[in-house]
Amino acid sequence: MRRSLAPLLLLLTACKDAPEEGGKSGTLPPDTATPDGGLDSADLLPIDTFAPDTAADEQPAVTLEITHTGFIEQSPINGPYTAMTGSLDIVEYVDGSPAQPWCRARFALTGLTTDRACPSCETTYLVEFYLTAEGPLEDELEDGLEVRGLADCFSPDLPADLERRAMGWSPSDQTIYLDYFDTGIWLPWYEATEDRDTLVIEHAETFGFNMPEEDE
Repeated sequence: MRRSLAPLLLLLTACKDAPEEGGKSGTLPPDTATPDGGLDSADLLPIDTFAPDTAADEQPAVTLEITHTGFIEQSPINGPYTAMTGSLDIVEYVDGSPAQPWCRARFALTGLTTDRACPSCETTYLVEFYLTAEGPLEDELEDGLEVRGLADCFSPDLPADLERRAMGWSPSDQTIYLDYFDTGIWLPWYEATEDRDTLVIEHAETFGFNMPEEDE
């Protein structure tokens, strides 16, 4: 049976390694709307915005941990860079448990440098996303574990298969920026660790999760 995908998510925590006050943030941008009307970070409500004496400020019974991990390999070696390849894994876990994955998707990334102006970036790429795998792994299939694909993930603003996005790298900020829906507005998308020519992405957030009910 297919599940109805319209739960309310309440923000509990941001990245695992939250920046100090005044530092940068690698969290997905707040208060935005996707053109197709899908789930968006405007639906993620920080719990600490509620008054402490209201019923809304409660510990949710179920949480959803969203993880984005991957890498970007820039070339040629030592630069100046003209191209990139990489991989991005999106996995969401119920109650943060590896035994309870909600959804999984893997993208292969490839791109060339572009002249789009990212104010704080050293290198800017036009990146194409290829969906190479989604759903359960082989051992999860053997165990009969239900793991959903890209369409059922709740991460805001996920790329679609074959979608192109302009993204830039800022060594000074240690941040990957995104030209948000080609508006010319560059938003911090992921914090990344630079290892020579490679950018390593490790992003995680946890939200309150109202488990969708199965459709009859």
